[in-house]
Amino acid sequence: MMKKSLLALAVAALSANAFAFELGTDSALKYASEIKFDTTDGTELTLPAGETVDVETGFSITAGNVRYVRFDITGAEFDTSNVAAADLVAAGLTIDTEYSVQVSAVDSTNKKYVIFEITPLAAGGDMDNEQELNFSPKILAKSAANVTLQYRLYETGVAALAGSDAVLASKSGSVISFAKALSFKATPNAAIGKIDVAQESKLFTTGNETDLGTVEVALDSAVLWTDGLATEAEDLLSDTANANSIVISGDFSSATDVQLAGSSIDPDNLTATTATFPFANAASVIGSGPITFITNETDAISPSGFTTSLDLTAATNSSATDISGGALGSLEKNGDSKEVNLSLKPKSEGGVYDNFVRISNTSSLAGKFFITVIADDGSTASLALSDVEGQPAELAARASTTQMRIDDIYAAAVAKGFALSGQGKLRLVVEGEVPSLDVQTYTVSKDANSFATF
Repeated sequence: MMKKSLLALAVAALSANAFAFELGTDSALKYASEIKFDTTDGTELTLPAGETVDVETGFSITAGNVRYVRFDITGAEFDTSNVAAADLVAAGLTIDTEYSVQVSAVDSTNKKYVIFEITPLAAGGDMDNEQELNFSPKILAKSAANVTLQYRLYETGVAALAGSDAVLASKSGSVISFAKALSFKATPNAAIGKIDVAQESKLFTTGNETDLGTVEVALDSAVLWTDGLATEAEDLLSDTANANSIVISGDFSSATDVQLAGSSIDPDNLTATTATFPFANAASVIGSGPITFITNETDAISPSGFTTSLDLTAATNSSATDISGGALGSLEKNGDSKEVNLSLKPKSEGGVYDNFVRISNTSSLAGKFFITVIADDGSTASLALSDVEGQPAELAARASTTQMRIDDIYAAAVAKGFALSGQGKLRLVVEGEVPSLDVQTYTVSKDANSFATF
């Protein structure tokens, strides 16, 4: 917190007029909505050092005449037990020589108003209607409700106490509003690498890694904390190591590493579905950087979307909660793909029917084709089309394969270490480095006199 202490000293050294807040003219000061409010007694909101709420009298006051200044508050309360005469100053005039101020009354029950008695003195204390009054309100907030102040000048104390409409002058305006000090967002990478089906989906078209996008945690320097200084990470977040983290959710089953801003993840924080990046302290949470997916080059990369969250532990006086950053880029395969959700058990393994598959390149471009074979238990084998006996690696534009027996596709998968499971059925995913493709499957009856497509 040394930085905040030094800033406080620097601000205090400046003149009060440098921080004048003109009631009804200036925009409300923004405080952090993450402040944890005392809902019983209220939380004190201090204005920035040297800052006052300023308003012109709006009506002249000549020497010897007593007038009453009333301030009403909405959205919060006054700390009426600590209101003092020094809270109201006539700018440019000398207290007790040119004017005097006393606290006339406070709303000790609801804490919604304070009344001052102000009197110009004979020694040059006359006040014209442009005389500026500087008010230092002591504000207690119980929630993040916008705070407004109303100024009214009265001729008599009775009228001021009653809040009469018979005012000499009045003005009102918003003094405090609330906004999030902490933000978190993800920006997808528009040039994210595609999963390269030509390399058994084990690499990207960009190599063994690709950036999914960028994450950014930011503090709004214009948002104040309860002390009237810019909100800092330590105000909002626990400073304990590993108390705060960025979590990326998606399919990381083929990742050997995930990096944030070039730093590798702790292997213990990488699972098949999440990548978690904890921070050493509160200040280190603030920053930005790319999220990089690095494949293990062994397992097929699964198409996946990726979402982000900033998981937080709030500081003692903070109500900060987890923030969703939205989506990063999605991993997709290059080319088109089709699924065959039911291929019957190969005859070579005791199946009853002959099963056939025909792949067609329906596009106007030539391209390589690939087949992923999936067993009942989810185990897979990735094949180039040419791994299947009698088939080419590439299909010309609008060309088709011959009618491939499931047994031939299965034999190619077995050569890759594949094994049946469950009832021995198969599923297929056909992929091509082409804009569009189609897959037809059919089975022949036992007597070979009829067939059915599915």
